[in-house]
Amino acid sequence: MLPRRPSGALEKSETASVEQNTTKRARVDWGDDNDDDWGEREVGLLESLGGSGRLYEILTCVRRLRTKFQATCPHFVSRTLVYDALVGGGEAADDNEDDEKAGGLGETPGDPHVLSATDVDIGLEELKRKKVLMALYLPGVGDVALIETDEYREIVRRLKPRTPKRLNAPDSLRLAIEFFQESIVGTHPGPTFQMPKGGGRSGGSGGTSTDHLDVLVKHDLLLRMPAGKNAPNVDVFAFKVPGSGQVVKSCVDGRLELVSRIKRKRHQEMLVSKIRKEIKLRKSTLGIDWHIADLIGSGLVNVVPTTVGSLLRLIAHE
Repeated sequence: MLPRRPSGALEKSETASVEQNTTKRARVDWGDDNDDDWGEREVGLLESLGGSGRLYEILTCVRRLRTKFQATCPHFVSRTLVYDALVGGGEAADDNEDDEKAGGLGETPGDPHVLSATDVDIGLEELKRKKVLMALYLPGVGDVALIETDEYREIVRRLKPRTPKRLNAPDSLRLAIEFFQESIVGTHPGPTFQMPKGGGRSGGSGGTSTDHLDVLVKHDLLLRMPAGKNAPNVDVFAFKVPGSGQVVKSCVDGRLELVSRIKRKRHQEMLVSKIRKEIKLRKSTLGIDWHIADLIGSGLVNVVPTTVGSLLRLIAHE
């Protein structure tokens, strides 16, 4: 459940915007409007976001999901999980069996505000513009991962050389990190960015931008991407978290495995309770709850409430 908000945190323009969208609704509980329930930290966070209730709601959701899945994915969450929590109604956000038997998973009573996928996308882009969040590349699933910019900067700062000291790796990495922190992180919110081929001198850090980016690619912080026929004079890079290859592979393999298991059912549908009890994913380290939320947030399934709990039904795609 998201922290409570102070009275009037949701702006009138945002309320009008979400009220107009009735295609897909989320149950997001702000609690009551008792200011005494809020700590200085939450109020400070809201103020830093310009008093926007929507941005606060989205950022807090990202942080809550990070905490929930930190054991298996310590640095980021996928955008599909945020969609599940804020657009899909948080169907997989709560493990409380009593909630599930009541016909909902993680839904909370009260007067919910409504967020559409468009609202979430606009909010995420605004958080990226404010340099609060960054997007990372998730190959193979048509999605991006979300990480707080300050946390990403700290990961970059702690990066260790991968080559022997005699090759001056510490110096080249230090210069590359200085260039990256000053010129790339925060300026390019991700998941990709472009640089002119050949680069140029990188100012006080020495060397060329191409030299520095090559070092960062070797240290698994960036991934080279195809530039495409329409951009022959640029290099394209995607942001990564070093050592996250197994997590990224699990995002892809776990989704495919869970879809395959549900497809075997006669009507290509399965109760969430049975998925949790019967399916042990062999190709993912992320856990079944991550992949339930991922299927919902990616729009691959419909969530059907029944008297015995929520049911996931695969959506036919041509």
